[in-house]
Amino acid sequence: MHKLKSIKPSTLLMVLAILAIASVSFAFVAPSNNLALGYDFFDFANQMATGAPGFAIGVGGVCLAGFFLFQQKVMPACGTLFGVIAILKATNIVTSLGSII
Repeated sequence: MHKLKSIKPSTLLMVLAILAIASVSFAFVAPSNNLALGYDFFDFANQMATGAPGFAIGVGGVCLAGFFLFQQKVMPACGTLFGVIAILKATNIVTSLGSII
């Protein structure tokens, strides 16, 4: 069997220093005009999440989570609630995440 080599302290410090250096990140901003690339997709997703389909997904998800809790399945209920929250707040999540370039 092969022995795993231990990491030298100098290598570990160098890796930590590289990770500590701030890289430039650009946050995604919601397009302000309809000429921007991908505006149609963003607008469609925004309307789906904030309109009637988003409301139906929210109500259905809460009912499904309640059904899971009634069966004493706590983890699926928590997963369902987190998923519903992620779907309903998708536009806020997308605009708050930054992509490292």
